[in-house]
Amino acid sequence: MGNKRIYQLDDIGTYTNIDDGDFLHISDTSDANKDKKVSILNILKKILGNRAFGGSGNIVTADESYQIMSNKRIDNIRLNSATAMTTTGDVINKLTGWDGQATDINKLTSIQTTKAELGYVHGVTGSIQNQINNIAAAMVTNIYHYGIDVTISGTGGYTISHNDLLTNAGLPGSGYLISHVGILISIYKKSAANIYLQQNPDETSQIVTITKTTHPISGQAMLDKISLKYSIDDNILISIIYRAIPVTGV
Repeated sequence: MGNKRIYQLDDIGTYTNIDDGDFLHISDTSDANKDKKVSILNILKKILGNRAFGGSGNIVTADESYQIMSNKRIDNIRLNSATAMTTTGDVINKLTGWDGQATDINKLTSIQTTKAELGYVHGVTGSIQNQINNIAAAMVTNIYHYGIDVTISGTGGYTISHNDLLTNAGLPGSGYLISHVGILISIYKKSAANIYLQQNPDETSQIVTITKTTHPISGQAMLDKISLKYSIDDNILISIIYRAIPVTGV
């Protein structure tokens, strides 16, 4: 082949006809400008800093199915949308450790509770509704009514014992006691066709007496009995509102 200039050489064609082992002419300036050859592969390594396109730790490619990037900042990110994200990494990092579902976040939609209001439940160890229900149940089930229509006979009057009130409430004596405080007693005296409310019985005559005692096991103060002293053959109606409480430790 006679001497030819570079533009006179045959064209290799498309890039698909270039192999990594093909050579290019180079003038080595570091070695007295000697004419040398260099492979296409080494030219590529020089350009890419001895890295490749795609794969973990290599140059990012748009069509790589899996690729890891480290220490890169990307601004104006768009994920499956034409709208740029405004959320920063600092904000997203707050979700670290969250193992919930999208439905959990949806529960916050339209919530009007403030941060201060949510703070009110700090320290709650169980269902608030259950605690409210238990309090309501205690208020209702631990308050009872006892009523009786009795004719006083004998000089000893009439006595309502602690056990009478427990039995009336249907409570076991081993677990509950009747509180001696907060008892409401209403006395009505019957005379012929009329009933009279005894609003202010004479204290000096001790018509109604509430006696307290101490529980033999827990030591709690409790009701012993309610004594009523009226004239013999007096017919009276007795209405008592009272409270039962659990025996401590039982």
